This record gives sequence, structure tokens and C-alpha cells, in this order.
Amino acid sequence: MNQSQLIDQEIRSNPLGRLIAFVYGSASYLLFFGTFLYAIGFVEGLVVPKAIDTGPVVPAAEALVVNLLLMSLFAVQHSVMARRGFKQWWTQYVPKPVERST
Repeated sequence: MNQSQLIDQEIRSNPLGRLIAFVYGSASYLLFFGTFLYAIGFVEGLVVPKAIDTGPVVPAAEALVVNLLLMSLFAVQHSVMARRGFKQWWTQYVPKPVERST
């Protein structure tokens, strides 16, 4: 058994470990929920200090290149993290019970 598997077993068998994993997972999802609400405010121009329509106007070609680069970076990151090899590597550092929320 490697260290990650021992930690996983400890979390699952120990009530305090389960509670900590639950609190950590809940906090992670609440942080995501806050980020998602901020994104809604950003797109709709509600409550947040800077909205999608504020800022300098740039040429369409420049905006298109920047948007394509950002979307490509997002797609590559999510494609890499969805692979089994990455998940096996990642669970060496993050216990399996909290892998998804992390």
C-alpha cells in the first residue's frame, strides 16, 4: 500500500477524518458556488465591480485571438485532468475521498 492509499483508508475508517473530508468538500463546493455567482454578476453587470462590458475596446481580431487562446487553455487543462494517468498521479498528493472536490 502506498501513502495515498493509507491516507484514504484512514479517512474512511476514522469518523474525524470523514468529518474533515466532508467539511473540506463542502467548503470547496461553496467556494465554487461563490465563483459561479460572481461569474453571473460579471456577465449580467450586477453587484460586481467590473462587468463584461467595462474596459477598453480592442480590435475584433485581437479579441478573437485572446478568446481562442483562453478557451484553448481551458480545454487543454480539462482534457489533461480528465485522463486516468493524471488522476493516478494526482491521488498521490490528494486523498481519493476529496479528489473530486479539490
